[in-house]
Amino acid sequence: MKAEADAIKKNPAFSDEEIREKLDKLYEQNKQNHTLQNYVNNIRRYTDLLAGKKHSLDRALETDVFGRSVYKAVNTLESRVGANMVAGNIGSALTNVIPITQGMSPMSTGSNLKGLKEAMQYMFQDSMDDLTQKSAFLTTRQGREMLYQTGLQKATNIAVAPMELMDKFSTQAVWRSRYYENIKRGFDESRAILEADDYSRRLFAGRSKGAMPTYFHSKALKPLTMFQLEVNNQLDFLLKDSPKETHGSAAKAMKIYSGVLLGAYVYNDMYEKLTGRRSALDPIGIANEAIKDFAGTGLRNTLDIGGDFIKGNGLQLTEETGKRKASEAAGKLVENIGGNVPFVGGVLFDGGRIPLSAADPGLGSVGGAVINAATGDGSWERAGSIAMKNLTNPLYYAALPFGGSQIRKTIGGLNTMAKGGSYSTTNKGQQLQFAVDQSNPASWAKAGVFGKWALPEAQGYLDGQTKAFSEKRTSTYEKLKEKGIVNMQAYGTIGQVMQAESSAGKRRALRLAPIKEEGRPIIYYDLLASDKDKGVMDALKQMGEDDFAIYDCVERIADSKADSKKRNVLLNSKLSEESKIYVYQERITKDDDERIYNFSKAGMGMDEFLKVKNYLYISKERSLPGTQKRELFVNWVLDKRYSKGQRDVIFESFNIGKKYRR
Repeated sequence: MKAEADAIKKNPAFSDEEIREKLDKLYEQNKQNHTLQNYVNNIRRYTDLLAGKKHSLDRALETDVFGRSVYKAVNTLESRVGANMVAGNIGSALTNVIPITQGMSPMSTGSNLKGLKEAMQYMFQDSMDDLTQKSAFLTTRQGREMLYQTGLQKATNIAVAPMELMDKFSTQAVWRSRYYENIKRGFDESRAILEADDYSRRLFAGRSKGAMPTYFHSKALKPLTMFQLEVNNQLDFLLKDSPKETHGSAAKAMKIYSGVLLGAYVYNDMYEKLTGRRSALDPIGIANEAIKDFAGTGLRNTLDIGGDFIKGNGLQLTEETGKRKASEAAGKLVENIGGNVPFVGGVLFDGGRIPLSAADPGLGSVGGAVINAATGDGSWERAGSIAMKNLTNPLYYAALPFGGSQIRKTIGGLNTMAKGGSYSTTNKGQQLQFAVDQSNPASWAKAGVFGKWALPEAQGYLDGQTKAFSEKRTSTYEKLKEKGIVNMQAYGTIGQVMQAESSAGKRRALRLAPIKEEGRPIIYYDLLASDKDKGVMDALKQMGEDDFAIYDCVERIADSKADSKKRNVLLNSKLSEESKIYVYQERITKDDDERIYNFSKAGMGMDEFLKVKNYLYISKERSLPGTQKRELFVNWVLDKRYSKGQRDVIFESFNIGKKYRR
């Protein structure tokens, strides 16, 4: 075909228009013969783009579907969403370090260290040094600066500075490392620079004119291709370029790919500690998460392992995390793999370096919640919460000129810290997803920079190590905070108490919990007390008794099986005479009402009744003849120095015959 095309071009009998028509006809014939038809089309599209023309798909949509005004509006919206995704976003800026984990694996340690050292040395300098000025890749990467800028443009430049700084560091580190590796291999300076340029361009995906694949120029495909150039290029580099570095050597292939895998895993461990996400393509991390979900155990975070080892706590590589249900574990695995697939990972799976799904208004969820509320299957509070969350999220990415993603994370993170935890709204009320340590300055800083999901408590919740509180427990948690109890103490106590399996175990956990006295009655009443106990506690409250005195008495009686132990609890309680009589009647027995009345009439009161009743019980339990038991009881009464009238009431109340009295 090339010969035919050359013949057409060289034929002096054809005009330019005829040459074009004949070439088009030749290309169409080539299509029908299925010989490189896509390649020819790609070359034509590529040259059109170089000439400044729109992508063919965009031209069709502009002229035949939307019209110029709609197309322009959509293009403006896409640009604004992009600016709000990355500008000022510290977490996104840190993802620019990811190429280092794979780009340095083919080079020697010495070259890498030298490249990193010089990159750190020059990353804050505005001008390029003598060496990097010779690099066409780094020169075009640095871009250009406008002589005149509006206030908004200046502010935008400040916001994107972290992103550009991290990009500058990464590109310089890899380029310098490759350059010094080339020098070590015997290249002269000119050849070493050209090869380092080519290597870096293939790794970092150059953005100069003609450097990007043609489909990245399409505005219509922007929802799929936005922020995917580096992700797509990373896979391309690993699958196509890295094998060339091995030169057929299995040992070198092992070195390169083990370096890439370990580098990505360690990077993700560090990034996860900061932001709560794992952004790099990380097969080891995906496998480790799957093992944790299916088997309940796996590798700990690298930083945790190193931190414990430095502190002298030994080398503990694994941790118990608890199994997930098989369906949940499988779904999580699909989500982790899907999040690393170019073009769809950030849209469908909330994955990738910059998850585009954050800007999704979630109209389906909003509509479903509203329908459920209208039909009585849900609450309007939940529908309102979902609508507020889902419909305000896109505003951060469409209404603001830049920095929306970072502002959203900062507001959400600081709001979570101020509230003491993260909440969700259900059809029954509020649920506490996790509590946060409000006394920790590092948590405030992390939440402000990276959002609430970067907090360690949030990670424990997402990993399934902690569960959301029910609406009932959440209400109790809020009551404890209102009493001035530190939120983490309240959260930990509720979790510790409810973790016990038996009712007795829960009561014991509450008694031993390190929580202020004011908190125990609230937890017992809300979460542990029976309906009968609650009725007693309500009545005692109306009688003016102290909350803790009520709890201490009712809870200990509930924990006692024998009536004698219940009487001892009541005797030692700090309740009033009237309240003790009420509790005795409601929680022990009403059979002693007449005896209690006679004791009171004789001036002895409830405490004396309980003492007498308990000693009588003790004497009856002894392995003695009945006569001796009665004598023992009579002697005890005589020793107490009761008046004769009081002794008579005691003996008559408990049927002690006159022959035993003295």
